[in-house]
Amino acid sequence: MHSVTLSAQPDLLSAFARTLGGLPVHGTVVGSMADVLGLQRGDIVLRVNGVNARELHRIRFSQSGSQGVEFQVLRQGSLVELSLPEGTDPVEALLELSDYLVGRACA
Repeated sequence: MHSVTLSAQPDLLSAFARTLGGLPVHGTVVGSMADVLGLQRGDIVLRVNGVNARELHRIRFSQSGSQGVEFQVLRQGSLVELSLPEGTDPVEALLELSDYLVGRACA
């Protein structure tokens, strides 16, 4: 049996993420929100605050903006929970992260 590294094969990563209903992370930039959150190349974001990652437009935040943002990520076959750092504006963070989750801001 051969193993395949998804992060080295962007088309395969994207196809696998679609099958799971998630969004692939093709890369991050040092110091970016994706980097601060802890996302890594090859991760697949499955859920954000319990909402399917492909439906980010459905996520709602409190008026104060103090609500945390929790990410469920598939990383090398294991589920990982990630959270935005305290004090991070969730709307601004998700706007920046959306570029990474659709592959526009990859390094």
